[in-house]
Amino acid sequence: MMTINRPSTLFTLLGGFMLSMSLHSAQAADEYVSHYTSLKHKDCINLDDGHEYSVEQCPAFDAYEVRLIFADLRQSLTLAKNGQEYPLDFYTTVSGGFSRMGDVLEWRFQETDKAPKLRALITRFSVEDQPDSDKATSYLVVAKVTPDEVCVVGKIPPVKKQNEKARIMADKADTLPCIKP
Repeated sequence: MMTINRPSTLFTLLGGFMLSMSLHSAQAADEYVSHYTSLKHKDCINLDDGHEYSVEQCPAFDAYEVRLIFADLRQSLTLAKNGQEYPLDFYTTVSGGFSRMGDVLEWRFQETDKAPKLRALITRFSVEDQPDSDKATSYLVVAKVTPDEVCVVGKIPPVKKQNEKARIMADKADTLPCIKP
């Protein structure tokens, strides 16, 4: 007959539980989460209103200011941090067609003990790609937002699971090259 030594069984179970929790914590640290900010006109402040050009300051995240740029029936974003501006130049990095930004920015980051570790943002960008058509194509644009670089790294066309594909791209954005204007 087999006897079970209770203290060693308890320690084995406790050790397994602690290992499981530490693996879970490590896994959780690798996971990305989202925070959403608005690009709606009512949530932004007009900074500069020219004849065919305007700039609105929209809600910030993690010390990054968000500027929504309107020019010649096209829109784009510029991020700013510590006085440094990072134009995303959607006119040249995504499409030069008439365009409109979506109403929301999705910021992708890892939670840490000190502060969020920002990696990317995702936004909807509708573009009239065909000159003779009023139909817009609704892309999800992914921009890398790291201490070293802020730039567009890709666009996801309208496909099945578009949001999921954009998040996958955003979560590895720091490894992707910038699309040059």
